[in-house]
Amino acid sequence: MIEAWPDSDFVFSRSTAWSFWIMDQRYPELFEKIRRYVAEGRIELCGGEWVEPDHLMPDGEALVRQCAYGQWYYQERFGKIASVCWVPDIFGHAGTMPQILKKSGLDGYYFHRCRPKDERGRTLHQFLWEGPDGSRVFALSGEWVYRPDKQVIARAQTELEESGLPAVHVVTGGRSDRRITMLPEWVPDPGQADADPQLPACRWSSADDVLRDMESYAERLPVVRGECGFESTGTYTANGHVKRANRRVETLLMDAEKIASWAWMDGWRYPSEQLAQAWRDLCVNQFHDLICGCSHQDAMLEAMDLFSESERRARWTIERATDFLVRRMKTDGVPGADPLVVFNTLSWPRRGEVVVRRDDAERIEVVRRDGAVVPSQSVRDPDGRPAALFVTDDLSGIASEVYYIWRTNASSPSSTPPGRSYACLTSASGQRCWSRAKRETCCVFITTRGTRRKPG
Repeated sequence: MIEAWPDSDFVFSRSTAWSFWIMDQRYPELFEKIRRYVAEGRIELCGGEWVEPDHLMPDGEALVRQCAYGQWYYQERFGKIASVCWVPDIFGHAGTMPQILKKSGLDGYYFHRCRPKDERGRTLHQFLWEGPDGSRVFALSGEWVYRPDKQVIARAQTELEESGLPAVHVVTGGRSDRRITMLPEWVPDPGQADADPQLPACRWSSADDVLRDMESYAERLPVVRGECGFESTGTYTANGHVKRANRRVETLLMDAEKIASWAWMDGWRYPSEQLAQAWRDLCVNQFHDLICGCSHQDAMLEAMDLFSESERRARWTIERATDFLVRRMKTDGVPGADPLVVFNTLSWPRRGEVVVRRDDAERIEVVRRDGAVVPSQSVRDPDGRPAALFVTDDLSGIASEVYYIWRTNASSPSSTPPGRSYACLTSASGQRCWSRAKRETCCVFITTRGTRRKPG
């Protein structure tokens, strides 16, 4: 369309940094042409997020990463960032988004669904959206509009008269399947309508121009505070395995970064690209039609593969960083006992449950560095095998502690030879534990989802 109408003021607004990245990777010649049009102002960078993600199911850190990786990529490859977040199709809007957007350089917010209403029940199309911290962004809520013909512009004129605002902004581009698709023959339409004395003046614009226009009459815009509703509630339950995988990988990646940073301060090489790619893959899976479970099953299967790849990178980081840390710890405080290192990757003090697998004939005793016994209880793991459970002492935020495990034969008070290794996990969904045959120090992570095992 840009090439078909080189003298037009038409601007193509495109969101989703990931789609530009795909072009960059697979079609470098076409990408260079896109870069040229971006520099000329014919293609506008919108969105500022890696994809157009759901804004209710991802956790806060993931929403920050969506904006960070999107804006970083725009700055690196185009020398500029987006100013307007572009999410027309998502099913709800978290009340904390204004703060995240504002800190990411996104002063505008464009969406279609879950539009708020004023005190008289009228839908608000333009307003200031305020977060809990007082951050405000300019919000434009549109509808699915197709060809910008005279009928569309006439409806905009009616809205203009009813709203009392200086301008009305209509986002166009769509087909019967609602894909954002423009057709070349639409380009002259605003100019033709502009020549009609019965219609208001209109022209092609851009998301950034709309934002600057709204800024000029900001004092006349209503203020909306808090969450902007949600709809299609089935999206919060469909394909639950995808949602579980999302939360598991979010937790793993945050733990991986903390442990890697911890090891880096002691001289370990931080795996920046490993973790960055894991986050980018997770961000792709948070695209609203994926994480909401409303895509075709083939897409769901591909999403699970991508979750697995992100999880692999996170676990790779955790295993190597923890091994680096444990090898520098003093873990021989109780001769003849097996050491167990417990890590708290949260930023506040907490305690957690640890499950240690044992043989039927074994009795386990847990002791601290000073030799004091920690109360433990005989239990069965989820597979029905015998185990012992104990509760750690309070661990400081981002800290570790070493415990020692004595194993004795239930029919004899003598200690069995040390060297058996084990690791344990308890979570909201149950308890799991592992045992390993070679001698090594074991590690357990206490996180938001319980205690998670990591071999060292």
